[in-house]
Amino acid sequence: HGSLDLTDALANSCNCTFVNLGTMIDAEVLTKYCKDKLFNSDLMLDIAYKNSQITLNNNDSEFIKSQTVIGQGETLVTPIHMAMVMSAIVNDGKLMKPRLVTELIDYNGNIVKDYKTSEFKQLYTAEETNILKEYLREVVTNGTAYRLNHDKIFVYGKTGTAQISTAGKADSWFVGGIETDNGNKYAIAVVLENINENTSPSIVVTKEIIKALDK
Repeated sequence: HGSLDLTDALANSCNCTFVNLGTMIDAEVLTKYCKDKLFNSDLMLDIAYKNSQITLNNNDSEFIKSQTVIGQGETLVTPIHMAMVMSAIVNDGKLMKPRLVTELIDYNGNIVKDYKTSEFKQLYTAEETNILKEYLREVVTNGTAYRLNHDKIFVYGKTGTAQISTAGKADSWFVGGIETDNGNKYAIAVVLENINENTSPSIVVTKEIIKALDK
């Protein structure tokens, strides 16, 4: 990609930039930061789930560090975790506890039980949220998710291609936020597994979701 600043590097998903940054960051500080963002942590979900995991220390090789900072190596993430992280960015840094059900209604239309929202934790500061939105917006306007740019719906996020053990295959990711002109806000995590490595079907699926919201 040539010479890039951090915004352009994120927009173009330039691994080289983040590998270089990874060699300058203390591995244990990075691991502690990731734990604060719910890696190796409980998610307070009411269903069975697996934790996202990151394993890194200062004794690891430069290769392992490089793989980890671009989401490879021993790094494991789940769609629900990434959706929660994005929901905090959408919600000015505040992460709410995920709900599978918002309310129970009987056959007469009466609300039998209302499952109230509750705050899980403050995942980012308002300043951090604004910076992240700016960076993630660039991914959609001038980067790898340019096909999601919409004239009426504000979309921001990050694409990802995670290589797997099958040669030529990968998992296609898009996680992000969607804000409509009527004030509604959504967090989204789309993952398609075991697809051809050079395709981006998660973008195609996300685009259909945006079309549905535009109706």
